[in-house]
Amino acid sequence: MNKVYFLLATMLFVLGIVKVTEAQNEKKAQVTFFYPIGSSGLNSTNYNYHFSFNTIYGITGGVNGFELGSVGNIARGNVKGLQIAGVFNIATPGSLAGTIRAAADSSETANGLQLAGVSNMVKGNQKGWQIAGVCNTTTGNSSGVVLSGVSNITRKDVNGAMVSGVFNSSRAIKGVQLSTINIATKSVTGAQIGVVNIAPRGKGFQLGVVNIGQTASDSIIPLGLLNIFKDGYYAFELSTDEKLFSQISYKMGVEKLYTIFQFGVSFRNNTQFYSAGSGLGSIFDITPKNKINLELITTQFFENDFKYIPDFLNQANLDYQYNLTKHIALKIGPTFNCYIEKNNKKTNDAIRIPYSIIEAKGRYHTTSLWIGANAGVVIKL
Repeated sequence: MNKVYFLLATMLFVLGIVKVTEAQNEKKAQVTFFYPIGSSGLNSTNYNYHFSFNTIYGITGGVNGFELGSVGNIARGNVKGLQIAGVFNIATPGSLAGTIRAAADSSETANGLQLAGVSNMVKGNQKGWQIAGVCNTTTGNSSGVVLSGVSNITRKDVNGAMVSGVFNSSRAIKGVQLSTINIATKSVTGAQIGVVNIAPRGKGFQLGVVNIGQTASDSIIPLGLLNIFKDGYYAFELSTDEKLFSQISYKMGVEKLYTIFQFGVSFRNNTQFYSAGSGLGSIFDITPKNKINLELITTQFFENDFKYIPDFLNQANLDYQYNLTKHIALKIGPTFNCYIEKNNKKTNDAIRIPYSIIEAKGRYHTTSLWIGANAGVVIKL
């Protein structure tokens, strides 16, 4: 029995020492002019503070509350709460919650808000918000909103939004990338919006001038001027219609959504007419050989030496397409036309309207609607 009492007494004594040590390792406040000139001197690195104020810059063992420095704050431990500095905040190991930065940041793991005039850097995972005037860099995963004036770089995966003025890069993105250049080296689930979008595979939407992908079998839908996919849909089409234009079209993208570039030529009354158009198209499978093809095209017209004609035509083609072989198909179907013609123009009429279902005359333009037909041969590359 005496041994039991002795053991209990020893345990209580040890716990008491630990409690006193913990209390000694935490202090309510410290003030530093320039480390180590401050209220705690060289010992400031041995304590965690609830409040820390650094006139120029200071070093602490950690912060559990609030820290303010005109130039910089360095915490050699966990930072939980809020850090504000004119130039930089550095938190080494542990978690960092609700931080505000004015110029440069470096931390193991961020959980909260990082705000910097220049840059935020997280040596680990980031959760919450990162806002920087120039760049945000995270070596691990990112979850939340990452916003900068120039670039955002996350070496692993992002779950949330990346918004910058020039460049976004991550391994995978679940959410939105919005910038001039967006890169997801592994996959995208969500949307990429910018001038150039790159994602090997995924599920979602790309909106940009140039969209680049790896496989068309994924559920990525690209909307752009140039849609480049390794095994995408690329085809030439030779076609004609009731307007007596012979046309050649080039299509690129994926079958779900591709871009169309079209050029046409016609002759009438010793005058040569040209047409140049662009649009979007989509192919719907019925069977491997039978398909429905929907295309929306806007066309501008010229005459003789490419003299501009101030008329333009909007078309919706709904065609049945039959694949003769893997690379050759025939298509035919109705065309729904909307022709907008300038009144009292000095150039020739680009086309002769066969008839009008609806004709609306305004002060400057006349709009005509009719249904025609088109037919063509598709050569898939």
